Amino acid sequence: MKIQNSIVGEVEFGEGDIVTFSEGMLGLPDYKHYVAIESANLKPFLRLQCIDEPSIGFLTIDPAYIEAGYKDYVVAQDPGHVLIDEPEEIMLLVVCTVDEQGTNVTANLQAPVAINHRTMTGRQIILLESPYRLRQSLTAGARRREA
Repeated sequence: MKIQNSIVGEVEFGEGDIVTFSEGMLGLPDYKHYVAIESANLKPFLRLQCIDEPSIGFLTIDPAYIEAGYKDYVVAQDPGHVLIDEPEEIMLLVVCTVDEQGTNVTANLQAPVAINHRTMTGRQIILLESPYRLRQSLTAGARRREA
């Protein structure tokens, strides 16, 4: 199968690459099928691309690049393992946004995306009363280091 997108171009993927979100992503309950696309142009980011509607996609990043203990925190918030059956089978991502000037990138650490590689299912988790930010800047620290 192939999908065409203006950001990543034409991407070929197999049936086994499709991640099903039974509830969709936040605000998009009707769009349930996505592929995680790695691209040399985006590293260390991934594009979580909707295959139901090619104009929908999310820039994501592994939160380990941002906060070392984040995955442990998310797993601890699910003591009954309702959302996360086997933490070692889960790829955790956070959705990022880039401002119009392309100078500020933020990550949503309050609503991570968990993808189970074994079942190829995904779910966006809402962390209530989280110490993490909705818009954690990824570029503020980089700008401080350059100064």
